Amino acid sequence: MRTPIVSLCLIALSALAAGCDGGDAEPAPDAAPLDAAPDLDRGPDPDAAPEPEPDAAPDAPEPDAGPPPPAPLGYRAEEITYTPIGAEAERTLPVFWWYPTAAEDGPGVLYRVFPADRVFDGVPPALDAPAPLLVFSHGRSGFGQYSYFLAEHFARRGFVVLAVDHIGDTLTDAVDSPEIYRQRPQDISAVIDHGLDPGPDHPLAGLVGSPIVVAGHSFGGYTALAIGGADYATAAFDAECPDSDSPFCAGYTALPEAYATGFADPRVDLIMPLAPGNHSLFRGGLGAVDVPVLLMTGARDRNTPDETSGDPIWADLPDDPRHRRVRFTTGGHFTFTDLCPIVGALGRDNGCSEGDIPTEVAHPIITAFADAFVDRHLFGGADAQGDALLDGDTSPHPEVYVLEKEAE
Repeated sequence: MRTPIVSLCLIALSALAAGCDGGDAEPAPDAAPLDAAPDLDRGPDPDAAPEPEPDAAPDAPEPDAGPPPPAPLGYRAEEITYTPIGAEAERTLPVFWWYPTAAEDGPGVLYRVFPADRVFDGVPPALDAPAPLLVFSHGRSGFGQYSYFLAEHFARRGFVVLAVDHIGDTLTDAVDSPEIYRQRPQDISAVIDHGLDPGPDHPLAGLVGSPIVVAGHSFGGYTALAIGGADYATAAFDAECPDSDSPFCAGYTALPEAYATGFADPRVDLIMPLAPGNHSLFRGGLGAVDVPVLLMTGARDRNTPDETSGDPIWADLPDDPRHRRVRFTTGGHFTFTDLCPIVGALGRDNGCSEGDIPTEVAHPIITAFADAFVDRHLFGGADAQGDALLDGDTSPHPEVYVLEKEAE
């Protein structure tokens, strides 16, 4: 049996205005005698009525300045190194920081092919206390910054955000290796280590704390579920893997004890899987997740369809009333990313077509739900509008609805 995997293949990048009456004049009555010359030295008659002033032109309306520019953000790109369980060699990963700053200018930032707006490289942070942390995990064949709308949003609300390139599974080096399934959640734990302790000379030393949120898209959604506490279906693998040549089974057979222990990180307080896949790796083990889960899916997703991913993942999560599922009925796999300008045919009817909810509409809805969810579970409660969103009392769009888990 071959274990299904998530495929987020980015095949190619493509780059992306008045006339007068002419009759004789009547003689003036009581005209002055012809020999009476006017007094040229006399000024205007003080008793004469003042000449009326021409109407002043009305004040021109102020031009519409539009919305204010987004708050500036700081950004850093660097590398971390750690040794995964069962590996002999170190693993080096690019990581990317977003954080609040007071700087109004600085070196520009490019997310591979996407120029950042009001994001400045290497400028000082503007934090006077440890900020909460959000870590983002990209999908198969992706890169850490590709859902930058989410990273920038959380940084602008006061989080420090870290994203990672999962080496061996990026835009330029993706291989379905036996190790990647266990490396991915370990990568996230290593990123959390780095965020909490980047070194005494780092500009963000001492400025990152808790709570900690992990968000992930596609294969990154699998990663978020793993680090959020999901158990693996080890009994099924023991039966199935001897007859399978899948990369996952090769990795499982080489190190079954790692999957038996799992990759939960107790420092993680909440997870947000976006269009996740690989349900078959957990199955009933999703019942072990014990942090609040905000699951977001698209009914038009062709990479991780509801039938094999979103629906069974939601069904197997525990009956915990904290959990929510946000379903975009006209959303697809790429609705949860900034990739639509470059994915071409992969995005057709998959989040990037005319019939799909536009990403410029979907992204503010995604961040509104995310804000309300973290406020409710991590910061003492959402406001009335956030509660109405999470409880399904109001809908931000006719193509979006919310599912709740019932208490056991």
